[in-house]
Amino acid sequence: MKDLIGVELTFFNKTSKDLLLQQPLPPSSGYTQGGPAAGNPIGGFPFINVGKLVNRGLEISAHAVPVNRPNVLWDVRVGTNTLHNEVPDRGRGVDSIPPFGILNRVQTGWQLGAWRTHKIVSVDTTTGVVVVTEHNVFAGNVLPAFEGNVSTNLTVMRNLRFYGLIDTKRGHKVRNFTDFFRETQLVRSNNRLDTLQLSKVERLRRYGNPNAGLSIPAFITDSSASGLTVNDVQDAYIQDATFIRLRELSVSYTLPQRWARMLQATTATITLAGQNLALWTKFQGFDPEVVSNALALYNRDDFFTQPPVRRYVIRMNVTF
Repeated sequence: MKDLIGVELTFFNKTSKDLLLQQPLPPSSGYTQGGPAAGNPIGGFPFINVGKLVNRGLEISAHAVPVNRPNVLWDVRVGTNTLHNEVPDRGRGVDSIPPFGILNRVQTGWQLGAWRTHKIVSVDTTTGVVVVTEHNVFAGNVLPAFEGNVSTNLTVMRNLRFYGLIDTKRGHKVRNFTDFFRETQLVRSNNRLDTLQLSKVERLRRYGNPNAGLSIPAFITDSSASGLTVNDVQDAYIQDATFIRLRELSVSYTLPQRWARMLQATTATITLAGQNLALWTKFQGFDPEVVSNALALYNRDDFFTQPPVRRYVIRMNVTF
């Protein structure tokens, strides 16, 4: 159809074996640090080749030209991809392996480096008792299961061009470590200090029993009624990072050739653009795309990290 419609499909299914991971060892072996520690970002546990990893997904790219006339040209492009990342075999009878930090694990049936914590089972607003799971359980993926984007160009009279881009990522979580630190460690956040800032249920989910002390734990487990602290239960801070972002809008005007010749140029184009113009998300931090440690692969934390800024740009492109 004269390139008015086009679709590309790519399916991938890759299995990786003998992953290079740290193996936890008993304290009696002399190794006591399995994750990041002061002055030791990697930890003392030895690296071994163990386990198996599957990456499977589908990439789709499509474009269409709904309008193609001498003075109006409109094209639309859509791109999507899915990702199923799973550790089907951990190998060697290892219970679970912490890739980076204590909240992420390499565990059979989970995404590589998936979040884990004690999940909240029930909240009693009358007694203040918050019950959580007996053990750390799956709390969410760190890698998006779906990504997509839509872009469009509208060209009018061959020299006025409008462009827009919107994208999304879904199916993953980010730890809002900024709020966790300010609310439970520094205790300087207005969420914690102002009792009316959050609902009663949300305050209990984040901070546990308000009467917690030497004899009353902040959280209790559902089977053995063991006491846990806010450091053990971070369910409220491992938050849905799904978002839709208006990434860019721009308008470009190509100057008439006689104007370009006045600049001793062949062509000249002036563009006015805005970037990161709008964000729709349930994430309670500043931005779900931020990562406090650029070198970290799996501990996706928002920790006092500047989010992408909204920018307005005026530029002129000249071709000689």
